[in-house]
Amino acid sequence: MRLRNALMFSRLKLAQNLQGRDLGYYIRHFDGSLGVIQNSSFATFARTDFPDANIVAYPTWEQVVEATTYGDVDAAYGDEFEIRRITVDHPETSISLRTVAITDAQDAISVVVPWDAPRLLAIVNQVIDNQPEAMTADDVNDLYRLSVETEGGH
Repeated sequence: MRLRNALMFSRLKLAQNLQGRDLGYYIRHFDGSLGVIQNSSFATFARTDFPDANIVAYPTWEQVVEATTYGDVDAAYGDEFEIRRITVDHPETSISLRTVAITDAQDAISVVVPWDAPRLLAIVNQVIDNQPEAMTADDVNDLYRLSVETEGGH
């Protein structure tokens, strides 16, 4: 599965920082503070994708979201599923947060199995082969929403 990279902005901070500039230009030249999960692939991607940004690493995704919501950082950086999941778990955040998917940057989600587990590998391959088409972030969010509803919700 490939998910687009995405940013989540505090709407207030975004409005303050845009100052009439085009959103695409602002993102391509982003030099604000960017929250990421420490030691994650996005901590590495952020340094490459946003070399002028002040990268702020947090131990958990929840802390990244909180920092963005409260304006401690200008934006959060993650994959499209994690960014969109915020609106599933906390629909009220659509008032204070804005999400932007980056169309030319993707994160590949993969499965790794031990070299000495051929049966497990066969099962994983069978599940992948039975998937009729590539899943999108919306598909994954639909599955997530269904699992939350099945488990009794938040």
